[in-house]
Amino acid sequence: MPPEKCEESSEGCCWKRRTLLEKILIVLVLVIILVVLILVILLAVGVARYKDMQGEVCTTPECVQAASSVFKGIDFSVDPCNNFYDFACGNWRKTHVIPEHRTYLARFSVLREEVHVTLKYLLEGESKPNEPKAVQYAKKMYRSCINMTNIEERNLSAATELLDSFGGWPALGDQPGGRWVEDDFDLSLLLSKLMIYYNNPLIGFYVSVDSKNSSARMIFADQPGLNMPGRMFYLRGRNDEKLLAYKNLVKSVLLEFGADPDTINADINDQIEFEIALANITIPSNMRQNSEDLYNKYTVGELATFFPEPTKFKFVWKEYINQVFGMERINMQIEDDEPIVIEEPRYFDKLFVTLEKFSKRTIANYVIWSIMQNRIANLPSRFENLLTEYNKVLTGRVGSRPRWQKCTSFVNSYFGSAVGRLYVGEKFEEDAKIDMNSMIDGIEKAFGELLEELTWMDEDTKSLAKEKVDYIQRKIGYDDFILNDTALDHGYQNHSMDEHNYFGNIMKLLNLWVSRDFTKLRQPVNKNIWTTSPATVNAYYSSPYNRIMFPAGILQPPYYHKDHPRSLNYGGIGSLIGHEITHGFDDRGRQYDKYGNLNQWWGDVVIDKFINTSECFVRQYDKYSYPEAGGKLMDGFQTLGENIADNGGLKQAFKAYRAWVASRGKEETPLPSLNLTHSQLFFVNFAQIRCSNHRKADAIHHILTGAHSPPRFRVIGTLQNMKEFSDTFNCPAGSYMNPAHKCRLW
Repeated sequence: MPPEKCEESSEGCCWKRRTLLEKILIVLVLVIILVVLILVILLAVGVARYKDMQGEVCTTPECVQAASSVFKGIDFSVDPCNNFYDFACGNWRKTHVIPEHRTYLARFSVLREEVHVTLKYLLEGESKPNEPKAVQYAKKMYRSCINMTNIEERNLSAATELLDSFGGWPALGDQPGGRWVEDDFDLSLLLSKLMIYYNNPLIGFYVSVDSKNSSARMIFADQPGLNMPGRMFYLRGRNDEKLLAYKNLVKSVLLEFGADPDTINADINDQIEFEIALANITIPSNMRQNSEDLYNKYTVGELATFFPEPTKFKFVWKEYINQVFGMERINMQIEDDEPIVIEEPRYFDKLFVTLEKFSKRTIANYVIWSIMQNRIANLPSRFENLLTEYNKVLTGRVGSRPRWQKCTSFVNSYFGSAVGRLYVGEKFEEDAKIDMNSMIDGIEKAFGELLEELTWMDEDTKSLAKEKVDYIQRKIGYDDFILNDTALDHGYQNHSMDEHNYFGNIMKLLNLWVSRDFTKLRQPVNKNIWTTSPATVNAYYSSPYNRIMFPAGILQPPYYHKDHPRSLNYGGIGSLIGHEITHGFDDRGRQYDKYGNLNQWWGDVVIDKFINTSECFVRQYDKYSYPEAGGKLMDGFQTLGENIADNGGLKQAFKAYRAWVASRGKEETPLPSLNLTHSQLFFVNFAQIRCSNHRKADAIHHILTGAHSPPRFRVIGTLQNMKEFSDTFNCPAGSYMNPAHKCRLW
């Protein structure tokens, strides 16, 4: 039988004719080809995955900038669970030196100076055609401030004219600005004349929103501020270096005005004794926490009965009040039945008794010095040198701010809306308003969810607390009226600025502000009006307005940037949003209802539980030893309100951030060169907005007078109380940043 033929297309037939060796070789070749194909496929998949992983890193310019900023601040040699402040801020603190003109350097103060650089550029620009008058006045004010040649040439002429209008400064004797006559001394009249320039020694006197009816205004009288930063500076002994430095400042200024060096010592010694006595009758801030205790309503006609007028020299309550309200641009008559709130009766019970222990001359010297201490910074540079010497002892500041910084700061304070008009046009991005509103929505929602977890608050009070949050008014960026020329100029009608008369401009502005504020007594309260300049680096909560405010100046890195990761924004501005919201529920804010009225909307049982629970924070912060202040211990009660706001605010911001991540279904894209998750970055930025360096004198000053805890403990204290932080950084139980006992109110 002939052999079977195989067709070229018949593979089975061909295979049958192969030898065993050929078959083995063919199989081996096929296996090798298959292995190569698998390796090629795996390699391709690996390359693709590598490329995908590379694509997950955010490489936009904004992300690179954010990563660089975060990286430069961190000290990676520090274990975050041992000390998170030193971890997050360690390298920033090593690479930032406190300038001579500052007592401290902080992230927010660096940002503030950057804002003032922008203001310098804007205020030095030429006026444009049809520029609003308010903007023109701001530029003229700046030019008058920066012109030191003119200020030196004018010397003391404007100051001595001012002193003459007050009846003279007794300690100057027969020198210009002196020539005081004891028989002409009228304390009511003198105090009212100082109020023309918003200076109120002995009696803190002002018009403000009625605490119990926030739709109306009322007259208030309170204990005044003192000429040193706080009462404790007077109570540390007559040989305390800070009191001696203050005494030397008074003497040096008097000598510059021409006082007789052989006679002024007696005047100064008597004045210091009076200031010490005044400090002794003022009430410490830690005894002024209950707003209800500060609301003591009288009529003007009753004041002389409850707080008898002195007999040694002339002071009549009604005369004083009507002299203030009778000043030009106010021209208002106050009757006996006009209500007035005396915030501190304990002070006024002792004021006139204390005054009568001293001579008219001593009281007059003190009152006149009180306004001159505020005005010597507006005189020739030699007075600035005297202030520098005083501040060197008081706060450790060894230099003076550059003149342009002083001038931009002053103009921003008094022409805030006009300066804000320029700043917003130059720097502010409108998208920030939309973004901020979205963040506030999320943080308020988080507050409500955290509220449900509380065990010390009953359900009815929780419901009222939610209502108060819903009623919070928001102010973001700037008020729209600054873009309207007519509205912007309205506040400066019948006023002008002289670019060649700095001192005179200041006195005009002070008078403008006091007349504005006192005229409002009979005007309805506009709760929509802004109360701060858009070019401000800060944030606020107002109890009478139940309002949070975030000016344009703070809506920039490290707090916020629309193109930065949300982890950084929530850790930065988000923690501030939560902080300001929580102020509505701290030791003072909780006393005001959703309308901004002082009103006990909590029951007594809940109030007692709040006070008892908040004691945890007092004990916690009392234990912190501040290394920058030489190891001095903090005062947890003095800083209680801000500590409550820090702790509650951060919890809300983190909860809102995680809810935002959940809503998008995935984590944010990592930042380059940082081996940190976005939850970790949230806490890092929360800490880094607090990075700061302090001189020892300033740190001690902060401990004595500050309402906030030092930045170090605003970070450490808050994070020690957050389980979410410890979980995020895997901090072992019992480590410094993860103590077993944690405090919580909100």
